[in-house]
Amino acid sequence: ILCHDHQLILIEFLVAKANNLLLKGKKEEARSIASNISDNDNQEVLYIKGVIELAYSNIELANNLFSKAFTNSNSDLDLLSDITIQLMDNRYYEQAQKWLDIAFKSVNRTDNNFCEIQADLYFETKQYDSAIEWYNKMLDTYNNFVIIGWQHLFDRRIPQCTGDKI
Repeated sequence: ILCHDHQLILIEFLVAKANNLLLKGKKEEARSIASNISDNDNQEVLYIKGVIELAYSNIELANNLFSKAFTNSNSDLDLLSDITIQLMDNRYYEQAQKWLDIAFKSVNRTDNNFCEIQADLYFETKQYDSAIEWYNKMLDTYNNFVIIGWQHLFDRRIPQCTGDKI
C-alpha cells in the first residue's frame, strides 16, 4: 500500500501518461489509463477524463467532468482557461462561450488571458468585428505589450486571414 504522497505522485504520472497518449492519438489507451485512476475528486484526473471524452465527442460527459474538476479546484482560473481552450480546440464554441461567461463572473473583463481567449473565440467563429474589439481591449489594457506580443498575434492570426474576407 502506497503512502499518500506516493499515491499523489502515481496519480500525476498516470494523468501525464494519459495526456501523452491522447496527444499521440491513442485515445483508447488514454481512456484505459484514466479509467484506472480511482481518485475522482482530483481536479487533474477529472480534467484529463474530460479531455479524453472530448476526443470521443462526448460533450455532455466532458462538461460534467469539467464542472466537477472546476468545483474541486476551488474555481481555479487556470483550469477554467484550460477547459475553455480545450473546448475551442475541439470546435465546441458554444460550450467554450459558456465557460468564458463563468470566467468573466470571476475576473475583470480586462483580464488579458480571458480577453485573448474571448477574442480568439470570436475570431474562430468568424465574428471579426467582435474579435477586433476584444483584441483592442486586450492591447489597450496591457501597457507593456511589447513587439513580442504584436509578433505573437501576427504569427497566430494574420496567416489564418488569407482567403477570408474581413
